[in-house]
Amino acid sequence: MEEFVKKPYTLYSVIFVILCMSFFGFSVAYTRMHIEWARITMCTLWCLLLVFASMNQGFLYPSIVAKVLDIICGSSIMILYGIVYYHTMEWWHWVSGIIALLTFMIITVLFQRQMRVFQYVSFINVWHAWVMLQIFLVPYTLPEGSLF
Repeated sequence: MEEFVKKPYTLYSVIFVILCMSFFGFSVAYTRMHIEWARITMCTLWCLLLVFASMNQGFLYPSIVAKVLDIICGSSIMILYGIVYYHTMEWWHWVSGIIALLTFMIITVLFQRQMRVFQYVSFINVWHAWVMLQIFLVPYTLPEGSLF
């Protein structure tokens, strides 16, 4: 991965999966969220995530700014889901999210440099598939129960 980072090229499969995830997240937020401020915020965050995740993870335009904004958008989406569904989530929803987030953070921090490009692409695409599964399961199986 170090050689790839020195001379990166665009990873189109990662960008395609990010596009699918962002479109799916946007459409589910738009159709399933009934709290107006949450729907507007979530749709905006999904659009921003499409741009910044493609720039960062898809190596469309890798930079520290794109990386930070990608992390901020992704974290904001997770926090907003936590706010909107806080009172209706069961313990396994929280455990699943925490385990997935910790796994993602540990692998990206500790092992990303040793990965081959194929391993990186596979890991990122599996992560986004998990996110799409959660986007489907949480709003379609739980009622909203906002903190506010």
